[in-house]
Amino acid sequence: MKKKLPMAAYILIAMVLGILVGWMIFASYPDKKTAAQIAGYISILSDIFLRLIKMLIGPLVFSTLVVGIAHMGDAKSVGRIFAKSLGWFVIASIVSLLMGLVLANVLHPGKDLGLPLPDIGAATNLKTASFTLKTETLDVNASGSGTGSITSSPAGIDCGATCSAGFDYGTVVGLTATPDAGSMFVGWTGDCTGLGACNVTLDQARSVTATFTAVAHQPDGRIGTSSKVAKMVGDNLYNGTGHGQSKGGKAKHNKTKAFYVSLQNDGNATDTIAVKGSKSSKGFVVKYYVGKKDVTKQVVRGTYQIQNLAAGGTAKSIKVVVKVKSTAKIGSVQKLKITATSGVSAMDVVKAKLNVVR
Repeated sequence: MKKKLPMAAYILIAMVLGILVGWMIFASYPDKKTAAQIAGYISILSDIFLRLIKMLIGPLVFSTLVVGIAHMGDAKSVGRIFAKSLGWFVIASIVSLLMGLVLANVLHPGKDLGLPLPDIGAATNLKTASFTLKTETLDVNASGSGTGSITSSPAGIDCGATCSAGFDYGTVVGLTATPDAGSMFVGWTGDCTGLGACNVTLDQARSVTATFTAVAHQPDGRIGTSSKVAKMVGDNLYNGTGHGQSKGGKAKHNKTKAFYVSLQNDGNATDTIAVKGSKSSKGFVVKYYVGKKDVTKQVVRGTYQIQNLAAGGTAKSIKVVVKVKSTAKIGSVQKLKITATSGVSAMDVVKAKLNVVR
């Protein structure tokens, strides 16, 4: 008669085979993500086996109790055993509760640890998993010249610190990108695209990248003697000297000359641009207007601001009116320097000058 292998031998053989299959997957697929995905599919078999064992526990206990009681035969014996079991349970519960109360009040365990108690409404962060055969991994990355963080709902991803987490198969995970100060979020790539909400369904391993770009400040000043921007000079020129973006003009006594300054946001994000302009010199009166509003004081002090100007947007032109007084000497000059600044150091300068003639 052929001798059967003992159960221990089968268990040992299965362990060796598992090690060999794992090594073969590792050697055949050097990419860790691919190897982990294949291993996840194989793990379905072990998950099913363990869940079947768990499923048997309830029926096994129930059938054991039923069979045991049925073999007793005598209903009085069943009643006595039930009363004794219930009595032992009640007595044991009372003894354990009394011991706990006495020890807690006498020994005061943890009294000097000084651990802070959580708020009454604080989240427990306990994971409540639904029935599932496997989990899938979500990897997130941050890229670009800027910085920021990525968080998930349900919790699990907090990148910065935690950029990979496992979620139950089929879970829909929402990702939120939050740029740091001085950066902006410019979009998703990978298993999410665009600038909108990122919701990933984990029916397989997924990977998402959030791109952050450092905010670039760049005001662009243009100047002309006409309000038409197309006739102005200085477009896409950025300097602090006014080179290539200057205009000149002439005026007689008691006459005026107007210059127009247009400011555009050539940065990559909505910005606030501050404007500072030259004040009146001897023999001249300089006024600054936006539409019909006189903003001379603010511009001369450098407190005039164009707020929330979108990237690529152009603000309403500033009209600079220079009047020549009767006391101005022939040949004298009113020089104008209008400086636009944003961010820490981004700036652009346009210039103008008005000569007094007969």
